[in-house]
Amino acid sequence: QFWLINLLSFCDLFLINVIVVHIVVHAIDLNVPPTRAAGVLSLAAGTSILGRIMMGGVADRIGNRKALIICLGTSVGAFILLLFARGIETLYLFAVLYGMSLWSTGAIVSPLIAELFGLKSHATLYSFAVFTSAIGSAAGPVVAGVLFDLFGNYDGAFVLCLGITLIGLLAALFLGPIPQKEFGEYDK
Repeated sequence: QFWLINLLSFCDLFLINVIVVHIVVHAIDLNVPPTRAAGVLSLAAGTSILGRIMMGGVADRIGNRKALIICLGTSVGAFILLLFARGIETLYLFAVLYGMSLWSTGAIVSPLIAELFGLKSHATLYSFAVFTSAIGSAAGPVVAGVLFDLFGNYDGAFVLCLGITLIGLLAALFLGPIPQKEFGEYDK
């Protein structure tokens, strides 16, 4: 479960920073005026505020794992939509789905770690997840940039993002409770 959480954290920030760094340039490449292209990122960031509040409440009602699966499942749809986006309206729809889902996972990871492992080592475990997310955060934009340079467009980068979202979703599906006997001296 520890490694699945860290894989999720890596995937999450890899994807977030690919979009943060490259979505405006992608929109401009689609002949969207620069101001409106910047609006795509602003809309995603703005909806993420509402998304975090909503998904935090959803997670409290249905459980952190199920809420995370909803976020990642919606992100799969968002990246499929992004692959076919050719105009500003579709990019705005992507931004709303992406902001409400993928950026909302930040409200779920810490409580999920506490739910799975208890509170005794929560700070250490969460710090490790933040560390792996920082690796993803640094790698994502660079990998997307290299793919853009190779292919001359963002199709390859966004297909990779879709694949990484699916990996994150699979990791979330495999998360489960840890049998009490595995805690040993580290009681919940």
